[in-house]
Amino acid sequence: MVENWQRRALALAGFSLALAAEHTNVILALNNSTLYLGIAGGAALGGVALQFAPINALGEIGAAFVMLALLTFLVSIRVHTQR
Repeated sequence: MVENWQRRALALAGFSLALAAEHTNVILALNNSTLYLGIAGGAALGGVALQFAPINALGEIGAAFVMLALLTFLVSIRVHTQR
Protein backbone atom coordinates (compact mmCIF):
# COMPACT_ATOMS: atom_id res chain seq x y z
CA MET A 1 0.00 0.00 0.00
CA VAL A 2 1.36 3.41 -0.95
CA GLU A 3 1.58 5.78 2.00
CA ASN A 4 0.31 9.35 1.80
CA TRP A 5 3.79 10.92 1.89
CA GLN A 6 4.85 8.65 -0.95
CA ARG A 7 1.94 9.87 -3.08
CA ARG A 8 2.96 13.48 -2.44
CA ALA A 9 6.56 12.71 -3.34
CA LEU A 10 5.45 11.05 -6.57
CA ALA A 11 3.16 13.99 -7.39
CA LEU A 12 6.02 16.45 -6.85
CA ALA A 13 8.30 14.34 -9.04
CA GLY A 14 5.67 14.26 -11.78
CA PHE A 15 5.19 18.03 -11.58
CA SER A 16 8.94 18.59 -11.73
CA LEU A 17 9.30 16.26 -14.71
CA ALA A 18 6.56 18.15 -16.53
CA LEU A 19 8.58 21.34 -16.13
CA ALA A 20 11.80 19.95 -17.59
CA ALA A 21 11.36 16.47 -19.02
CA GLU A 22 14.76 16.54 -20.73
CA HIS A 23 16.52 16.50 -17.33
CA THR A 24 14.79 13.43 -15.90
CA ASN A 25 17.79 11.97 -14.06
CA VAL A 26 18.71 15.22 -12.35
CA ILE A 27 15.13 16.02 -11.36
CA LEU A 28 14.50 12.60 -9.85
CA ALA A 29 17.83 12.71 -8.00
CA LEU A 30 17.01 16.13 -6.55
CA ASN A 31 13.51 14.97 -5.62
CA ASN A 32 14.87 11.96 -3.74
CA SER A 33 17.58 14.05 -2.10
CA THR A 34 15.08 16.55 -0.73
CA LEU A 35 12.85 13.72 0.49
CA TYR A 36 15.72 12.12 2.41
CA LEU A 37 16.90 15.51 3.67
CA GLY A 38 13.43 16.10 5.10
CA ILE A 39 13.43 12.71 6.81
CA ALA A 40 16.89 13.34 8.27
CA GLY A 41 15.93 16.84 9.38
CA GLY A 42 12.83 15.55 11.13
CA ALA A 43 14.84 12.88 12.91
CA ALA A 44 17.42 15.46 13.97
CA LEU A 45 14.73 17.80 15.31
CA GLY A 46 13.17 14.89 17.18
CA GLY A 47 16.54 14.09 18.73
CA VAL A 48 17.05 17.69 19.80
CA ALA A 49 13.52 17.81 21.21
CA LEU A 50 14.25 14.73 23.31
CA GLN A 51 17.16 16.59 24.90
CA PHE A 52 14.77 19.19 26.33
CA ALA A 53 11.39 17.45 26.63
CA PRO A 54 10.10 14.04 27.68
CA ILE A 55 9.25 11.49 25.04
CA ASN A 56 5.50 11.84 25.59
CA ALA A 57 5.74 15.51 24.50
CA LEU A 58 6.97 14.62 21.00
CA GLY A 59 3.40 14.53 19.68
CA GLU A 60 2.76 18.13 20.69
CA ILE A 61 6.14 19.23 19.35
CA GLY A 62 5.43 17.49 16.05
CA ALA A 63 1.98 19.11 15.91
CA ALA A 64 3.60 22.52 16.42
CA PHE A 65 5.88 21.91 13.43
CA VAL A 66 2.90 20.79 11.34
CA MET A 67 1.09 24.02 12.25
CA LEU A 68 4.21 26.02 11.34
CA ALA A 69 4.37 24.25 7.99
CA LEU A 70 0.67 24.91 7.38
CA LEU A 71 1.11 28.58 8.23
CA THR A 72 4.09 28.82 5.87
CA PHE A 73 2.05 27.16 3.13
CA LEU A 74 -0.90 29.51 3.59
CA VAL A 75 1.34 32.58 3.58
CA SER A 76 3.06 31.39 0.40
CA ILE A 77 -0.32 30.91 -1.31
CA ARG A 78 -1.43 34.38 -0.25
CA VAL A 79 1.79 35.97 -1.51
CA HIS A 80 1.57 34.04 -4.78
CA THR A 81 -2.06 35.05 -5.43
CA GLN A 82 -1.33 38.73 -4.76
CA ARG A 83 1.13 38.92 -7.65
